[in-house]
Amino acid sequence: LIIGRQVFGPGVGLAAGILAAVSAPTILYEHFIMTETVAASVMLGCCLLIWRSLLKPTLLLGATCGLLLGFGGVVRPALLSLVPILMIAMTLTHRGRVKQLLRWATPFSIALMCWLTPVLLWNSVTLGTPSLSPMGFHLMFRLVASDIGFTFEAPPHGALASPTQEAVRRILIEQAKPSRPEVRGRRYKEIFTRIQEELGLSEADMYRTLSELGTEAILLNPGYYAVGTLRAISHTAIDRKSTRLNSS
Repeated sequence: LIIGRQVFGPGVGLAAGILAAVSAPTILYEHFIMTETVAASVMLGCCLLIWRSLLKPTLLLGATCGLLLGFGGVVRPALLSLVPILMIAMTLTHRGRVKQLLRWATPFSIALMCWLTPVLLWNSVTLGTPSLSPMGFHLMFRLVASDIGFTFEAPPHGALASPTQEAVRRILIEQAKPSRPEVRGRRYKEIFTRIQEELGLSEADMYRTLSELGTEAILLNPGYYAVGTLRAISHTAIDRKSTRLNSS
């Protein structure tokens, strides 16, 4: 409501408020604590602060926007995609006013890193990667839960794999067998439990090995991976209910 009123006028703000009030998902999920709900609220708050920063950048707006966006990045790392977009928009809007832009960007950057730095350091120590979300986790969702074309068989003329890689590969082959989408979704979640329970790997070793095997599977058939990824993007763009890839 506030964003609609400030950007487009009171009429649009009122319409946005009415639509939000009668929205079925809002009524159903507003009393649940979920990352999606928190991330959506943070994103809306960021949008409001970004709009005000575009109009008149100040120290307070920069710091507040950085804190809010940093918190959102910890909750949902995808929200950090707003950072380069925001910086480009601020640079274009306030080009020629370097001092004013730096006055906003400095507290923004400091506040943003106040949230991100502890998380990045913690992940570096515990998961072996400074990223907010391990690549091995996302690769398994893409290759196992959302596709039926990756078998994770060893390449015919590849380098000799370590015993750990072979043990994880065996689990992946079993979990990635063709099945119905709902079954594959469950099997994808079981991968991490099986690896830790059966092999006793730490989270860092598990995600590193999954990342290696996932990358290997993609490199064996990059064209298939590219086509499947483009199909997923197109499904999302036209709002299809099913985003399962190559499931026919």
